[in-house]
Amino acid sequence: MRALNQWGVSGPSNEINGTVGPPPCTSAPPAPGGLSGSVNGNSVSLSWNASSGGCAATSYVVEAGSSPGGQNFANTDVGGATSYSVGNVAVGTYYVRVHAHNAYGDSGPSNEISGSVLCTAAPPAPGGLSGSVNGNSVSLWWNASSGGCAATSYVVEAGSSPGGQNFANTDVGGATSYSVGNVAVGTYYVRVRAQNAYGASGPSNEITGSVQCTAAPPAPGGLSGSVNGNSVSLSWNASSGGCVATSYVVEAGSSPGGQNFANTDVGGATSYAVGNVAAGTYYVRVHAHNAYGDSGPSNEISGSVGPPPCTAAPPAPTGFSGSTSGGTVTLWWTAPSGGCAPTSYVIESGSGPGLSDIDTRDVGSATSFSASGVAAGTYYIRVRARNAHGDSGASNEISGTVSP
Repeated sequence: MRALNQWGVSGPSNEINGTVGPPPCTSAPPAPGGLSGSVNGNSVSLSWNASSGGCAATSYVVEAGSSPGGQNFANTDVGGATSYSVGNVAVGTYYVRVHAHNAYGDSGPSNEISGSVLCTAAPPAPGGLSGSVNGNSVSLWWNASSGGCAATSYVVEAGSSPGGQNFANTDVGGATSYSVGNVAVGTYYVRVRAQNAYGASGPSNEITGSVQCTAAPPAPGGLSGSVNGNSVSLSWNASSGGCVATSYVVEAGSSPGGQNFANTDVGGATSYAVGNVAAGTYYVRVHAHNAYGDSGPSNEISGSVGPPPCTAAPPAPTGFSGSTSGGTVTLWWTAPSGGCAPTSYVIESGSGPGLSDIDTRDVGSATSFSASGVAAGTYYIRVRARNAHGDSGASNEISGTVSP
């Protein structure tokens, strides 16, 4: 700048310089474009072109939804960069857009892209495992696995020491709780793992608990049995729903509720077989037993055991006697008792004591016999009982004379 009058122009003032820009921006930026993306496992990467041609963007907002235009999965300001990556994305199909943002608002959306995350890894571990004990029943619950590949089921592990699984390694399905009864007395260390087709997660937090039963077990049920000859087989359902049985006691008596034949602890199995049982009718029950006592009885069953099959000759007949009338001889005797039964009788007759030189005759199963037309003479006679296994010893011997 210079000063001017009628005598002339002054020298210049000091010199300054400056730049005049466009007016300040007071509107939202234009929409970005060129949105693209890629999926790697459960990680997603996005990139786009910067907003240009209008008021400048200070950041970008990523929207993602389960349907076109949706944002139920994400509405996230990711800063001023034109790319964004995120991991541990749940399995599913996503519709994604980007908006440019400044102090005056958001732009319209970029082009929309869609993509699917398909998990190929085991799920994250569940958390928040907790539990309770009621008698010998245990209840567990936990928080679902989240933030990665989805779990299809959960596996409960229980052991007698931290990290152990000697008591249980059980797939309990997709629920986030589990209850089990009839748990044996003891201290348990318990964890849960999430599982899918690609493997199992690491363990949840571990909890411990003790089952302490102080009562007799519940009664067993479903007692049934069979008899084969003089052998008896029994089976029953295990005691359940209360304190655990350590063994079972079989009772048998000659009348309902009796135990005069047996009161036998048969161990922890739910079946029992015994042979060489005496003939008779038996009434049988089972009790469950533990250190605190016996349960009430099971249902009662009854069954009969017959005599064992005979494999020996019968005992000798007794009471052998007879009479003669002319040439007719009549004989009679008493059937043997107390051994294998006879099927027929054999009469022996001889000319002297103990001899059978005159006749030996099977006379059938009757206990008497008559013969006519017997020749004159003196006869010594005995009878034997017979079955498939042989002849008995001889009965008492009688003698008689037939007169001419």
